[in-house]
Order: sequence, then structure tokens, then C-alpha cells
Amino acid sequence: MNGLSTTDFAAIALSLYNNSLPAGWRWVGSSPEARVATDECYYAKLFLPRDIWEWPKQLVRGGRGARAVREAQRLQRLGFLTPDVCASGHIGLTQWMVTRAVEAVSFGDFVCSFFATTPERDGIARASLYRELGALVGRLHRAGVIHGDLRPNNVLLGARAGELLFYLIDNERNRQFRRMPRRAILKNLVQIQMLFEQDFSSVERGLFMSAYRQERGINEAECQVLAEASQLRVLERLQGRHPDELVRSPFDPARHPGLVHSLKGP
Repeated sequence: MNGLSTTDFAAIALSLYNNSLPAGWRWVGSSPEARVATDECYYAKLFLPRDIWEWPKQLVRGGRGARAVREAQRLQRLGFLTPDVCASGHIGLTQWMVTRAVEAVSFGDFVCSFFATTPERDGIARASLYRELGALVGRLHRAGVIHGDLRPNNVLLGARAGELLFYLIDNERNRQFRRMPRRAILKNLVQIQMLFEQDFSSVERGLFMSAYRQERGINEAECQVLAEASQLRVLERLQGRHPDELVRSPFDPARHPGLVHSLKGP
């Protein structure tokens, strides 16, 4: 399905609102706060009410759907990648947004299922991916942007001719600061490192933080404090959890035949 109009997208959103899939579409796993479907060319997302305060907040702050559109546009202006917004609107007080699909997979799902606890596979070093991920977060924070939910699966990984491409999704709670609060910085660093040692080793975390420091432009002492504090909180949050809980959709090479080839380089 290509070349759809705003009217077409509104009709698709209405179907999802009525809990009905249009022909050729399938549901995508999401939180209880959203309803998501795709036809592989587009992703349609409904922002469902989280509590009784959702509507007053929407009146004051513009609503999660409107914020998602605004923050996607902000990221693109700053030079970051995020799926293009094709259309947005509302059905009553329920907001919706449609984005164009990108040739990429969830970063967390990829490193956990493709590498399967080994640091290298098919000539691809897991450490190099984490180094680039650290650089991405460093650039994001250097721009003053705190991502609202920077979990590994809210970063999509793609590649083209050996160049890594990172797309940021679920941006509705992003904020840009002139002076970023330390607690917000630390929160992002904890979120993005929420993977077990078998999938994100201490050596790889060191490479991640080193790349973060270089891109953000902070000194080694400050970086060390952030590294130790974030890794301690990660360990605390992973207590009692199982690695399988963090994988939303295992990577399927058959659905993305070009990704592994591209990651190997030109």
C-alpha cells in the first residue's frame, strides 16, 4: 500500500479505534497505553488513555499524539533519524499517528537474539554496535534532548552499505533542555543499558560509555560517575527478571535479509 491519502490514514485509524484490522494489516505488540498495527509500509498508532487525568493533560499539553509528532520533527531538525510522520489526527479525544516503516529492527531484540550471548557472529562484532549506540546517546544529550523512554527496543537498528543507522521511536515524552537535569541524564543511561551481562558485557558497557563521553564532550571523571551510578541501577532493576522478558520480538533473518549483509560492511 503506497501513496495513501490523509483520508485513507484516518479510515485506518478509525478501524483500529473500533478494534478492527483493515485488510493486509496486522497487530503489533505494544503497551496497554497504545494500539499499534502495520501493513509493513506504514505503522499506525492510537494513543489510548492511561488514566482519568489523560483528558485534562491533553487539553493543557496537547496530548501524546501531538507531542509525538512535534518531537519527531524536532529530532529530524537536529539531525537524528526517526520514522517520517505521514498523518495524524484524533477520534474524539483519542489521538492517532501514522509513520512510514523503515528498514530496521529493534536494537535490543537484535543483539539478544542474533548474537545469542556470543560477542561476535558472522563477522559482526557486538561491541562495535554498542560503541555506536553510545555515540548516538552522547549526541542526543549534547543536543540537550532527553528521550522519554530510551529502552533498547525504542532504538531501531538499520544499516546501509556498512553504515549503521539508528532510528528513535516512542518520542512523545522527549524533552529538550538548555541545562539537562542530572537525574534525567542518568535515567536515560539506565534505560538504554537495561540488558543482562550475557547480552551487554562490562567491557562493552565501558566502550559504550567511552563513546558517549567523547560525543557529549564531558571529562573522564564525570563519565565515570555516570557509568558507575547507571550500572548499579541497572543491576538493581534486573534483579529477579529473566532475559527473555526483555525480548519483544526475536530477530528473524528471513524478514530482514539485507540487514546482516549490510552490517558486515560494503
